[in-house]
Amino acid sequence: MKQEQKALDIIYNNLMNGCIYGNDRLQWRDDFPEKEIAGKAMFTTNLFKHYCKPVFCWQYYGFSANKANKTELKWIIKNIFDCTPCEFLQKYMTKEEFRQKYNREY
Repeated sequence: MKQEQKALDIIYNNLMNGCIYGNDRLQWRDDFPEKEIAGKAMFTTNLFKHYCKPVFCWQYYGFSANKANKTELKWIIKNIFDCTPCEFLQKYMTKEEFRQKYNREY
């Protein structure tokens, strides 16, 4: 249980500091016919804090927002993303982690 709380704290603090969580996916040639883009990873945004409102916005088979507090964040991770905070950290990365992994500016 301590690990879950620690993971939730990490996610919460990152979001409050402006981090954006998402995942990487490969672009298919049908999406982008340009050879230099096709087959490369792109960042897909899934969870972030609104820049001027106290809400966490999520995008996962729909789009909505909840109040920016740990209780609501725990609910979002459990019910929207269907995982624990530890699993969330394994499945999703921050935009900065994406840039480091792929050396890209997306």
